[in-house]
Amino acid sequence: MKNRGKWNTVLDIVLFLVMLAVFCIKGQYHESLAYTVGALVALHIGLHWKQFTVMIKKNIGNKNVILDILMFLAMLALFIIEGGVHETLAWTIGLLSLVHIVWHWKQFKIMYCQLLPDTYYRYLVGALTVVLLAAVLTAPTYLTIGKTGHGHGGPSPGFAAGGPRGHH
Repeated sequence: MKNRGKWNTVLDIVLFLVMLAVFCIKGQYHESLAYTVGALVALHIGLHWKQFTVMIKKNIGNKNVILDILMFLAMLALFIIEGGVHETLAWTIGLLSLVHIVWHWKQFKIMYCQLLPDTYYRYLVGALTVVLLAAVLTAPTYLTIGKTGHGHGGPSPGFAAGGPRGHH
């Protein structure tokens, strides 16, 4: 495996973990993690730009191209839409990401084995990844985060400075 291929695999893994963190962690860290996902997606597209343009030109009706375009547009929309639609888009991206992983599972396995040819390290990194996944998925139980929306500060929706609206 070429060095660039290894970096692409690492980028894919990091992107997946940060996307999962954005999905699970709300409050003050959510927006920072979301911008990190945006930067990683931009980097991913930049590194694969030639491949994307060829893929789109040759396979415009292909299910993978349609899936990639839908995921990209939904991610862009997340940065400008708030409220219930924002959450719906987040769930949609989560589901589309799972479909993406299922459709590319064989390729992911091959890339992972090429990245870590030694079986010992494959199991070690796999175990560490499971621990990281568990940490991210359980983060809401141990992180004390105020529910202030997307980093805009202020009281929670429906609450005024003195308590619930109408109850001062």
